[in-house]
Amino acid sequence: MNARRNVWIRGGRCGASATELAILLPVVVVFTVGAVDLGRGAHLYQAVNNASRTGAQFAATQPVWEDSKEELAEETRATVLRELTQFHGYKANECSVNVDFVRRNDYSHDVTVTTEHKFHTTLTWPFIGNPTPIRSQVTMRRFR
Repeated sequence: MNARRNVWIRGGRCGASATELAILLPVVVVFTVGAVDLGRGAHLYQAVNNASRTGAQFAATQPVWEDSKEELAEETRATVLRELTQFHGYKANECSVNVDFVRRNDYSHDVTVTTEHKFHTTLTWPFIGNPTPIRSQVTMRRFR
């Protein structure tokens, strides 16, 4: 008699909480993983952008002659990669750095550093390629 009375008091909702949990838990997990992926992608973008800026600043402040451009480009690549090693998800085989020197009409040079790193998401999301390239290009005028 007492068990029947408890069912009547609860209104027959014995399994409602478990059903609500079963429906909402996958949605909450997907939103959580999506937020984590978004944060990781933003962090990688910032790291790649900072590394490109550091490399461009390094190359813009070094003296360069026509015969030493390749050496300066290699030192700039090393500077960018050293900056990226501070990033937690850095993988050397998934990163490319390109350094270009462009002579302007006023006898000055521009230095362009392009850095690209592949970003792997935690889940395979629709409409988002996996891996997604994160690319940053920074151009600075040489002032030496």
